[in-house]
Amino acid sequence: VRAEVFREEGNTLELAHRAVQVRRQVLVQLAQAGFFPHESSLCGSAAEICFCTDHVPAFEKQPGFAYTRTKALNGSQVFDQLDHEMEQLQGKELDRIAYEIQFEGQAQKAAAEVLLQTLYSQYPFVDEFVITTKQTG
Repeated sequence: VRAEVFREEGNTLELAHRAVQVRRQVLVQLAQAGFFPHESSLCGSAAEICFCTDHVPAFEKQPGFAYTRTKALNGSQVFDQLDHEMEQLQGKELDRIAYEIQFEGQAQKAAAEVLLQTLYSQYPFVDEFVITTKQTG
C-alpha cells in the first residue's frame, strides 16, 4: 500500500497518510469478505509514503509507515544532482532511498554496470539505483 507525495505545500503529507489508511481499510474489508485471501497479509504490512517531489519537506514519522525517497535524475549530471540530494536529505530519517538515472539513448551494458558500482560505493546509504533511457517525443 503506497501513496506518493508530489507537492511540498499544504497538507499533502497528511492526505497521503489518509489515502494509505483508507486503502488499507478497504483491503481489510475485501479480505474479510473472502476476496484476495492470499493477499490479506498486505493489510498488516507497513504502508509506504513516497516522496517524489523535488524537495523532501521536514516531516515527523508516524508508526506503521515506511518513508521512501524516489526521484529520477539526469544521467549526465548524476553526481552533481546526488550531492545536492544528499545535502537536502540530511537530518531526515528516511527508511529507503531509490533513484532512477535517466540517459538519452541506449546505455552500454558494461558502462552502466561500472556506473552502478561507482554509485553504490560512493553513496552506500542509497538502497537502489536503476538506469533507464529517457522517453523522448
